[in-house]
Amino acid sequence: MRYLLLVVLAVVSSLGLPAIAHAQSEVTIAQDSCVTVDADHVRVYFTLTNNSSDYHNLCSFQFNPIPSPASAECTVIGFGGEPLWIGSPNPDGGIWFGVPPTEYPFACISHNESRGGFYITIDPSGDCCYEATFTNRMYQTWWTTTWCPGSCTPTPVEIKTWGMIKTMYN
Repeated sequence: MRYLLLVVLAVVSSLGLPAIAHAQSEVTIAQDSCVTVDADHVRVYFTLTNNSSDYHNLCSFQFNPIPSPASAECTVIGFGGEPLWIGSPNPDGGIWFGVPPTEYPFACISHNESRGGFYITIDPSGDCCYEATFTNRMYQTWWTTTWCPGSCTPTPVEIKTWGMIKTMYN
């Protein structure tokens, strides 16, 4: 049996087939922070990192709510980001961001580059997810993923007295 396994591994490696394939995210969306805007809304800041294995430039992205159209909690009511990037709301409650590639091709996010400062404004009580679609300079989609912003509600704190803390270490 051991001999058969070695023969199979030798055949696979001689064919140039990968024995184990690892999927890599082409674009990483990292939630940076949440800031309260008013009693009903938070601004979720995020950073995009272009990990494209094919060296695509990231020149626009779109967040489409899942499910579509968005519920009131998940409708994007505000957005912003890099100065040269423009944005517009989608009819389904999502957003589109992009850079005019003919005017500002240098503003696209290149391979292995990150840009922060992007944000969306949503209801903090929503359990929202978006289909994130990324395009190149020709607005051709080269990566799609799902992004669910983390909770922006305050973390409850348990009140402890010094005596209660001291008893934990005695």
